[in-house]
Amino acid sequence: MTPDTKEAAMCRLSLPTVLTIVVVLLCRIVTASAADGPETNLIKNGDFESAVGNFPKWHGADRRFENDGCLYCGPTDEQAFRGKRSCKIRTTGTRGDCLRYVCPDMKPGKAYRFEFHYRIQSGGIVISQDGGLSQNFRLAGPTNKWKKFAVNFVAENRNYVVAIGNFRRRKPNLIFVDDVKLIALGQLPPGFSPTPFQLATLPTRAGRPAGHTALLAHFDAVVGLDVRYLQNIQSPKISPRSPLLRPNADYARGNRLSAGRDTAIVANGKFGKSVALTAPRACVIFGGEKNCPTRTATIELFAKSQSGRNIWSDGKERWFAHLHRSQMNDVTGHDGFHLDFYKNRLNQLVLSCGKGRRIQIDVAGLAPEAWHHLLLGWDLSTHRMFLSINGKGLSVSLPLPLSPGEFSTILLGNHPRQNLPAGCLLDELSITSRPPTSRSADNGPPRPMRQPRQHREFQSVLVGKGLGDIGVDEKMLLRTERRVRLWLDWVIRAQRGGGWATTVDNVRWPSMLRGGYERLCDPSGQVTFGKTYNTSHTAMHLCFAYEAIGDPRYLQAARRTADMYLELQATAPSKRFGITGRWPKIAYVTSDGTIPGHGLDRTMIQDFYITGPTLTLLYVHKLTGRKEYLEGAIRGANFLLLAQNPNGSWPHHFEWSLQAGFGTGSPNRPGGNQLRHGAELNDNATTDAIRTLVALWHWTRDDRYLAAVRRAADWVIEAQLDGPTFGWAAQYDSNNVPCWARAHEPPAAVWGNGALMASNALLLAHRLTGEEKYLVPLDRYLAALDTLRTPKGWYQQYDYKNGRPIAARGGKIYFLDDPEQLKAFQAAGGGSAGYWQRGALPVKEYNRLKQQVVSARQGKFLPMIPAAVSSRDQLIAVLKQELGNKSLNRDVDLLAARRWIPEEGLWLSTANKFDAGPAFSPCNERPVRYTLRICHLARAVIGEVDPGQVFPLGGEILRHRYHVIRQPSEFFNTSLRKR
Repeated sequence: MTPDTKEAAMCRLSLPTVLTIVVVLLCRIVTASAADGPETNLIKNGDFESAVGNFPKWHGADRRFENDGCLYCGPTDEQAFRGKRSCKIRTTGTRGDCLRYVCPDMKPGKAYRFEFHYRIQSGGIVISQDGGLSQNFRLAGPTNKWKKFAVNFVAENRNYVVAIGNFRRRKPNLIFVDDVKLIALGQLPPGFSPTPFQLATLPTRAGRPAGHTALLAHFDAVVGLDVRYLQNIQSPKISPRSPLLRPNADYARGNRLSAGRDTAIVANGKFGKSVALTAPRACVIFGGEKNCPTRTATIELFAKSQSGRNIWSDGKERWFAHLHRSQMNDVTGHDGFHLDFYKNRLNQLVLSCGKGRRIQIDVAGLAPEAWHHLLLGWDLSTHRMFLSINGKGLSVSLPLPLSPGEFSTILLGNHPRQNLPAGCLLDELSITSRPPTSRSADNGPPRPMRQPRQHREFQSVLVGKGLGDIGVDEKMLLRTERRVRLWLDWVIRAQRGGGWATTVDNVRWPSMLRGGYERLCDPSGQVTFGKTYNTSHTAMHLCFAYEAIGDPRYLQAARRTADMYLELQATAPSKRFGITGRWPKIAYVTSDGTIPGHGLDRTMIQDFYITGPTLTLLYVHKLTGRKEYLEGAIRGANFLLLAQNPNGSWPHHFEWSLQAGFGTGSPNRPGGNQLRHGAELNDNATTDAIRTLVALWHWTRDDRYLAAVRRAADWVIEAQLDGPTFGWAAQYDSNNVPCWARAHEPPAAVWGNGALMASNALLLAHRLTGEEKYLVPLDRYLAALDTLRTPKGWYQQYDYKNGRPIAARGGKIYFLDDPEQLKAFQAAGGGSAGYWQRGALPVKEYNRLKQQVVSARQGKFLPMIPAAVSSRDQLIAVLKQELGNKSLNRDVDLLAARRWIPEEGLWLSTANKFDAGPAFSPCNERPVRYTLRICHLARAVIGEVDPGQVFPLGGEILRHRYHVIRQPSEFFNTSLRKR
């Protein structure tokens, strides 16, 4: 909605300043009768009297009720507010299931009332602001009678999505709703009258924190770091890009360190120095948890236009602050809200709380050379928010009785996702837990502040063990140990509860705030389970680190992960497979335990969502001997048996309510999840299930697991495509016909997520069984590649019917050997070069695969040290050889302090795409893949590790799962091989 919308309730207040203040009131809870004037209901059949059966899946069409993932969502005669029927919503409470209805006829700026009656037998209702409301609502149950929910709002978009959802606390929800209406009102409902707000005096510099202080930043110097880093920044050689030069807080109840980028502490502040936020991507980011009060708060700062410019009258949008509501509120039962503070293109300073609730102040007359005091705040006990400039402004009633909820992010100086810098100097940031109306002296003591974490010294497990006396490069070996242990210390620091948030390089350094490429922070308690970079793989790195180095801290951290998996595992009996166990896609660590997020009803198979936790539990069982971990792993393996498709493959995900696996796509288009028993090679869905079940067999000797392995391997043979490619698709329907997945994943013969996954499965099956039939498909594939070769190698995807190279964007297929279609593909947005350039399958990968097939026929597999080593000299020779491995040396060098990062052992991404500054992924495999194995091998040489547990570098131990069984060298010795 634009600020000059005629229908908006506005009030202009004349103040004794050059400022004009405009208040826009757009939403309030209904407490009285509707406004006068004609009213029209835009929802059809909201009484549910004429509907029959479970509603169709979301989203197939507008103007109809649809079921978004509920066990049942449709009409019933069990309950009714009026008439004979209502809508029954029954869910498991493990995801955001809901009743939906799209109204496409909204008129932005017009007033509407959304209302319905409800009765809750268990669980509760969540009404999301994503549909068009100004905030989320939570209606707790049970209720003993029918109740009414109604809210007035002003539309900002042409579509409104009715979304009546359930509580996501892993408990069943049973809800009845009736008389669902979306009423177009004849006129805007009465608003609240704004009142002048004025400070008696402008504040001076806050010399010290006090009892109500939540965060205080003077921006005069770098503070909050441990002694080593403070010494480092005194060096004249320090780079101005160093993340150690961040403008941190002098005091904070929570984390006082900031993330961000492109800022500088400069002279000539309001009091002392200030922070410059003038670069296009400049920002300062503090964690919101504990640092920003929720019920009442006052945020104050001083701002000055950058030298030579006037940001107050330049007609540009400029952002000063954004407070972001934490997703943690959705699982802890709290509400919360977003708060935006910016200057718009009309040169008005805007305070916006949620959608459509704004105070706007004209600032074009502010002097650019002067410092200006800015204040914003709220008081939820009186439902008022406040904005003032230089002590004068407005207070206005919040149009809804907002409930408090935690903030994840305090962002200063820029927009959350766009580059709209404040373009100014900021000084004296103060956040207190008092409302703006409370200006009396605060003489109470501040809460204790967390002290900087000091560097941990390590006691080497290799020094003084005589390795140098036998000709081993001890200097290189000790350097390797030191750097990998420093890295692992950062990994453990990043753990929350039992897990990690591992999406991309997620942990910002040195603040340890979580987030991805963008500026917003993830909740500190958020834990992710999927993709190659995931919690389970991180825990398995630590398990192997414990085996390699023996530090008990590594096993303690891995056990926290295993205990979390047991806590989160959803178990259910199966007549065929026994007790099964599955896990969500995400979880949230709270003081009351770990709460599962979504993903238990639509359980992911690919991307290690099941195999990862199962293998972690096995590994921790191996190291501790505790049977509860083995039992949890068996339940995970039983779920894999349940989820296996009839043809032997595994699907993308398993729909629990339908007790069947599904692919991502639809028969003729991307998305839709309509492919019952759809099969996946993509993202290791089938391949890693095979590896995991082999590991389970070694612990249980349960032949059901090996039978499932053979069925899967035989399916890979059946799934091979005909000529001209003789390759494999990434995903298939139940008849092994290639199909769509996402809009950039067409039906095709694919290398990375198709043939590569298939070849890994077939080579593993051949090694397990010794049967030639698993190598023959690879012969056909290699021969076909010879006919498709280009000088640089091969494309990523080919039309499986004619062999032409293809790529897809937005659900459309482009032929890459046609110059015009290649241009059109790039114009449509293109994509990763690996999807369309020649060489996506390089010649070296072709040669590697060809050699693997030859070696397999010769009985030469991955190199390993046999359990029975003939002599210690053999171990020493292998250790010396591996210390000269180029891959090891490259990884050890990258773990050194490099460029402007003064931290040895930290594998930090400094890519320019990170809007919040440098970050690392605790699941990065490169810091550990070779370094830990060198330490492991060295300890075998000195007699502290069983040689049968050790693999040299070529064994890829962490990828192939061998170490989760008692004797890794026995991984391939199963009853599948005919003896």
